Amino acid sequence: NTAEKMVSVASSHQGQYLAAATVSGKVYLWHVPTGHLMRVFEAHYRRITRLAFSNDDSTLLTASEDAAVNVWLLAHLLSPVSADGYEDITARPAPLYSWSDHTLPVSDIFIGNGNLSGARVCTASLDHTVKLWDLATGQLLTTFLFPKAVSSVIMDPSETTIFAACEDKIYSVDLYKRRQDQSYKINTVESLGGMSRVESIGIK
Repeated sequence: NTAEKMVSVASSHQGQYLAAATVSGKVYLWHVPTGHLMRVFEAHYRRITRLAFSNDDSTLLTASEDAAVNVWLLAHLLSPVSADGYEDITARPAPLYSWSDHTLPVSDIFIGNGNLSGARVCTASLDHTVKLWDLATGQLLTTFLFPKAVSSVIMDPSETTIFAACEDKIYSVDLYKRRQDQSYKINTVESLGGMSRVESIGIK
């Protein structure tokens, strides 16, 4: 049992670790085979909206209503050391990156294929934008502006197209076309339709 209500949960891809987040911005990290609580730390100062492990399980990403996305090295989370050098599972770790370019709550995260040195990350926000990041360097690659708040984002398996849900519509962005003309216009985003609010997007 935990002292707070969990609002978001994510499992590592190899099933070794389970992360859960709270309204207050804390993250709990368990080792699944043993059931041991490995870490409890304050990741954000407001409600965490999304947790996601990178495909190689080297990092855990947290998104929040505080408009930030933090990238945490899993190895650092599993070796909790306080300032005086003793093990302390409640000691706050330092994130590898802290992305604060969004101006409103971050609603979703999508992590592309590859490991820490090659993956790209999409972050979606109520500020009508999707931002594309390089996980290796932490640098912002580009920003896409949509007509409405973005609730969910995903990339196709080839990572050439971004799909973003905005209320009752799903929009697609051709990343190859974007690289070709080096400009972004709203007419390069096309509506795929919808009947009611889109809660999530998936690709098979």
